[in-house]
Amino acid sequence: MKHLVGRDFVFPEYLPRFPRSYDFDVIHMRLDVEIDVEGGAVEGTARYRMRAKKDGARVLLDAVEMEILDVTHDYYYDGEKIEVKPQWRAGEEVEVVVKYRARPRAGMYFIRPDMRQRRSVYVWTQGESEYNRYWVPLPDSPNIKFPWTVAVTVPKPLVAGSNGLLIEVKDRG
Repeated sequence: MKHLVGRDFVFPEYLPRFPRSYDFDVIHMRLDVEIDVEGGAVEGTARYRMRAKKDGARVLLDAVEMEILDVTHDYYYDGEKIEVKPQWRAGEEVEVVVKYRARPRAGMYFIRPDMRQRRSVYVWTQGESEYNRYWVPLPDSPNIKFPWTVAVTVPKPLVAGSNGLLIEVKDRG
């Protein structure tokens, strides 16, 4: 039996697992989400700017257990993945927009207030390495990286935080 180079020990049932490859590059993603703390849900719009690596490339986004409200191109959704089929050629750029709603069972976690335990509201995301697919449709694999911008809407008096540079804060009343 052959083993992968650099492995001192492997179980006999070990099979190599290679990262997925994609037919597209993500140039940028803009994510606008609104958090429903009481309902344990998120509603959002993921707006992608993508470039095809080959003619007729399909866009595959991981999106587990979501309600897909709208997609800008023909698509198929099986409850786990959205396959978007833009009409494009190698090197062309296209915008793909997905509007969705989700009640994530992983990736986004909700702590609701409990006065008996003196617990306040807290919502956070922890998607490493493949749990973001439960709260945002995206290519959810550790080997794909891309720049993104996020806008988060939360009810008062909550405050949203994220890594990166804070651009602005808006009060929608």
